[in-house]
Amino acid sequence: MAKADRLRNRSVTSKNTPLNAQSLVDAMIEDVPLPSTLPATISADALVVQDGGFVYKRFVLRRTGVSIPEDASEDEWLELIGIVRKLNEAIQWTIGDLVNYAENTYPWGEKYNELAEKTGYSEKTLREYAYVARRIHPDIRRDDLSFGHHQLVTALSPEAQMHWLAEAAANGWSVNDLRAAIREAQMLAQREQNSPRLFNKGVMPRISRQFQSLWERAQSGDTKARDKLLDIIEAHESWYQQVRDTLAK
Repeated sequence: MAKADRLRNRSVTSKNTPLNAQSLVDAMIEDVPLPSTLPATISADALVVQDGGFVYKRFVLRRTGVSIPEDASEDEWLELIGIVRKLNEAIQWTIGDLVNYAENTYPWGEKYNELAEKTGYSEKTLREYAYVARRIHPDIRRDDLSFGHHQLVTALSPEAQMHWLAEAAANGWSVNDLRAAIREAQMLAQREQNSPRLFNKGVMPRISRQFQSLWERAQSGDTKARDKLLDIIEAHESWYQQVRDTLAK
């Protein structure tokens, strides 16, 4: 009998428990003992923790790979890929929420070096996941977008987060698409903010009626006229550069 079949035949034992976020994180990080529960029935679609791995229908998932039945259909393959993708997204949010909970609950929770030692994740990963989970309220998170989409809006207000995540979902944007849309909107807002200021009285330079007179005097060797004329030219060049900068963004 194949190993996967043996695992399926033992799917209701004291070693099994339906998957939840805590047991998933614990099993993947530390191989900690799982709670002994004996459910009356296990759904055919349940992802079951068993013998240090996971059993989903006819597939057995372990840290080092997945056992695939030789006669696995395309539909089964696509279904498992979808499950794994959802698990990947859930892991990032779950770890972020767990780290934030630890920070507020346990005496060692604020020490990321201890968190890293206890979980097996790097301090950088823990900090990033926790930051995103802290910045994006659960009510704003969307399960039809990736964790990466949410990372892009962490610096925005909750209202802006909801707006851009909704736009990304409605338009089917990738992470790069969302990044480009946010950047374009920010540059447009910056241009609109700069434009009125650049053309305010006292900021926009004027061509003085004395410009030609100063130029003629400078041509005749008048150093004071030359210096004043150069100051005017420099002011004009600085203003034109600011205008040019707004067009280049």
